[in-house]
Amino acid sequence: MKKKSLVCVLMAAAMASSMVPTAFAEDGEVTTLKLVYWGTDTEKKNIEEEVIPGFEAAHPNIKVEAQHINSGDNAAIATMLAAGDPPDISWIDPSYLPGWAEDGVLLDLYELMENDSDPTVTKEDYVDYAFLEYQEGKAFGTVLSCEPLILYYNPSVFEEAGVEVPSADPENPWTWDQVLEAAKKLTTDANGNTAESADFDPTSITRYGLMFDSWHYQFDGVLNSFGGSWINEDGSFGLTSPEAIEALQFMSDLVNVHHVSPSPLQFANMPAMDVSLLSGQTAMMLDGAWSMLTFCEQGQPGQYDMAAFPTSGRGENPTTIGLMALTAYKTDNDPDATWQLFKWLSNTEGAISQYTKGCWMPLLKEYYEDEEKVALWTDNEVHTDNFTTAVLKPTLENSVLVPSFNVKNFTDINNLVGPALQKAYNGEATAEEAINEIAEAANAYCDGYYFK
Repeated sequence: MKKKSLVCVLMAAAMASSMVPTAFAEDGEVTTLKLVYWGTDTEKKNIEEEVIPGFEAAHPNIKVEAQHINSGDNAAIATMLAAGDPPDISWIDPSYLPGWAEDGVLLDLYELMENDSDPTVTKEDYVDYAFLEYQEGKAFGTVLSCEPLILYYNPSVFEEAGVEVPSADPENPWTWDQVLEAAKKLTTDANGNTAESADFDPTSITRYGLMFDSWHYQFDGVLNSFGGSWINEDGSFGLTSPEAIEALQFMSDLVNVHHVSPSPLQFANMPAMDVSLLSGQTAMMLDGAWSMLTFCEQGQPGQYDMAAFPTSGRGENPTTIGLMALTAYKTDNDPDATWQLFKWLSNTEGAISQYTKGCWMPLLKEYYEDEEKVALWTDNEVHTDNFTTAVLKPTLENSVLVPSFNVKNFTDINNLVGPALQKAYNGEATAEEAINEIAEAANAYCDGYYFK
């Protein structure tokens, strides 16, 4: 059981210091900002009952109207823009940002930082990949949170099966071959046979060794670990490379050859991955750090843990991060007021409940490097003992963004790649066949990166 006393002390200190009004509050006028966001009921409660009240107490002349929308409903925000009623700040799919930056509807965060009425942070205080530079020298958003792809596992399932748990050491992670061998031992059918057994029945699986979703995020992580990328150095389509084909074929074989992972159809008829892991319906899963929020709400200590991300054994093994962006819009409100709220959301102590409950990971380096600040958000039962070693350190030191943040024309490319991934996972084609079918069309959209 982890200590909670230090967390309580530091949170109290953070809230006490946050109650001191900033310089912005001295002009006497009240500015009302609109924040549009999404998330679970817990996230909604965090934002509306803790994050915003804390901000308003520290900034008496700024009020926040929070509008909770359906998760990932980017079209709702686009409609607000079209109607001339944009939010001041929102969560957003990053693939929307390049076009909106070009249209001139977004604020440049570097300019806001330079003109900050209450300067408390610099660009150098943020993790290296935080800012989204869709034009040279300008940033039109940040990653909402450093959301790494993580290999989770259920320790009790491993113990019951007599299988060694995966390594938490990023300097010595499991290989994908080791993951596969463990998954075979952990996958069982209705008769109790494992996927290693000649009597195994793949039509009556009661527990899978490894689950992953079929959209690009999980593929991105495996792809990066095999040394592949969506875009080649010359800007052309990269998924035809031997490394990319090998990564996708490995994932396809987990489903169709080894039967240790569910197909997309089987996946759709199962409980969510995080719930499946807690219940023992899967032994391991690949998913983002946000799954810890479900573990916080529904799990118990010992039901889950985290491992170092597996390696193909070739070269570097970067941590794949990113899901949503945080951006600020040009409105009639004072841009400096918008920047104060933006900073608050980016500051771990400002949005502390989003971090302690496992929903977010920090953007500011000091929350990875300063022991007391690390303890502020990780010294709790949600973040297991393995978290600091297996996840926190690699996220700071060796991360790569998912392509939706920085690949030009990503949406168009992914509209072709997504169905190809599905075809490979369903066993309808080999990885090479599925990718080659769309390679020419995908290459027509490839134009390199906005930034790397």
